[in-house]
Amino acid sequence: MNEQIMQRLREANTSRDNITAGDFTFSTGSPGQPTTVAEYQPKRAVSVDGSRPFDLSLVAYETFTTDGTDGNTETFSLSHELIDSNVVTDSLVLYEGDKRVQPDSVDYAGDSFDYTAGGADNTLTAYYTSGAQALVELQKVAPNGTPDVLFSADMGMIHRRDQGKEPITVDADQSPLHPFVPADFTLALTITAPYTVAFATDANGSGTEVVATNALTDLPVRGAEGPIDGLKQAVATDAARR
Repeated sequence: MNEQIMQRLREANTSRDNITAGDFTFSTGSPGQPTTVAEYQPKRAVSVDGSRPFDLSLVAYETFTTDGTDGNTETFSLSHELIDSNVVTDSLVLYEGDKRVQPDSVDYAGDSFDYTAGGADNTLTAYYTSGAQALVELQKVAPNGTPDVLFSADMGMIHRRDQGKEPITVDADQSPLHPFVPADFTLALTITAPYTVAFATDANGSGTEVVATNALTDLPVRGAEGPIDGLKQAVATDAARR
C-alpha cells in the first residue's frame, strides 16, 4: 500500500511554498506546560521541505507599568534570560501602550533594559528572545488529535544559533511518509517554556493589538497541486507504526 502511495506522490505535480505568520492561527502560551501556540490547516497535501531553512523564533512576553513620574528613566528587569540573537533584527521589541518605542539601553548580561516613559502609569509590553531552555515541537496532528512530531529543538539554542551560517531545517526522515501532511491534518507548533509565548496582545484593552515583530514562523513546504488518493490513511498508519 505504501509503495502505491509513494508512486502517486512521486508522480504528483508539486510546487514550493512557505507557511508564514499570516497563515498560522496564534494563541498565547501557558508557562511551564506544553502549549500549542500556532496552528495551520493545510488546504492541500503538503510535505515539509528539509532542503530549505525553517525560520523560527518564539519570543517571551512580559508587561510592566511605568512609575508615576512622567519622563522618569527606569530600569526594568526581565524575568527570564535575555540574549542578543542574530535570528531576528530586534531581540527586544517594546511598546508603550499601543505605540512601538525604543529602549534607552539594553543590558543583556543583566537581563534588563532602561526606558524613559512618555507618560506615567503606562503599560510597557516587551517581546524578547530568551536563552532559557524551552522545548519547541512542530507536529502534524491527525483529525482524531493524535500528534506526530516532525521537528523538536531547544528554543534557547535556536535563539543562540547563527542561522545564517547554520540554518535549521525540518529533517522529518523517520520514514518516507514522515514529512507528508494530508489536507485534513493540522500543523501545530507547541512549546514548553518557563515564560509566556505570545505573538500579539491587546496592551491596554483598547482593541488594538501590539505585535511581536521578532517572532518568526516561516516553514518551507512543497504542496500537491491535486488530491492524493489514500494519503490520509497511509500517513495515519505510518505514524502509528513508528
